[in-house]
Amino acid sequence: MLISCWICGEPVEILEEKYHNPYNLSVIKNAWVKRKNLHKRIFCEKCKVQHIKLKNERAQLYKKITSQIMIEHAIASLEIQNVNVYKYRQSINTIIDIIEKNIYKFKSSHEIVLTTIFIYHQIEYSVNFKIGKYTVDFYLPTFKVILEVDGHLHNLDINKVFDANRDIELRNLLGSDWEVLHIPTKYVDSDAEKIPFIITKMKSAIQKARSENSGILPETFAKRYKSYYCKVLRDKGGVKQ
Repeated sequence: MLISCWICGEPVEILEEKYHNPYNLSVIKNAWVKRKNLHKRIFCEKCKVQHIKLKNERAQLYKKITSQIMIEHAIASLEIQNVNVYKYRQSINTIIDIIEKNIYKFKSSHEIVLTTIFIYHQIEYSVNFKIGKYTVDFYLPTFKVILEVDGHLHNLDINKVFDANRDIELRNLLGSDWEVLHIPTKYVDSDAEKIPFIITKMKSAIQKARSENSGILPETFAKRYKSYYCKVLRDKGGVKQ
C-alpha cells in the first residue's frame, strides 16, 4: 500500500501488516495488544532522518530550558525561606556547571535545593544514584543514608507499600548500618538549611526504634510501614490489624 510522507508528501510503499501505531493499545484479558491504526504518520527515509534529528534537538532544548527553570525555582525557594542566597552563590554556580555537562542530572528543583546545601557543607553526595535495580534521589555516604524527597503521590497506599519494600531491599544491599530516609517536599520548601541536621536526627530516631524492636521498624513509625505490613498479612492470609 502507498502512504504519503508526512513531511514531503511523496508516496511511501509499506506493508499493511506493519502499519500500526505501537501507542494505540487495548487490554484483552490483562494483555496489551497492538491495534492497527491507519492514520499513523509515515516518513520517507530522507524525511525520517530529518524528523528524528529535529525531535532530538527539540528534546535537548526543552530539557535545557527546563533545567534553567528548575535552577530559578530552587533559588526562589531559598529566597522565600529568607535564606541568604549570596552565601550559596558558589554552590549554585557549581550546580550550573554540572547541568551544562549533563542536562539530565537533576529531576526537580527540590534536588537542586538540597544539592546546594550539601555542596556548601561539603557533604559527600550522589544525586539520582543507581543501586541495584533502583535509582535513589540521594546517596549520602557521609551519613550512611539514602535520602528520598517525597511529593504528594507517595501518600497513596500503593506507593507506601512500594516505598517500604524498596527501603528494605536497599538496606539489604547496603548493610544494616544504612538507613533510607523520606523527607516530604514541603520541608525542603520551608527548612532547607536544616536538612543536614534533620537527617542526623531522623537516622538516630530510626536506629533507636530498630534497637527497641529487634531490628524491625514498627508499623507505627511511618504510614508506609503500616501499609506494607498490612499487605504482607493479607498476602499470607492474615488479618489486617
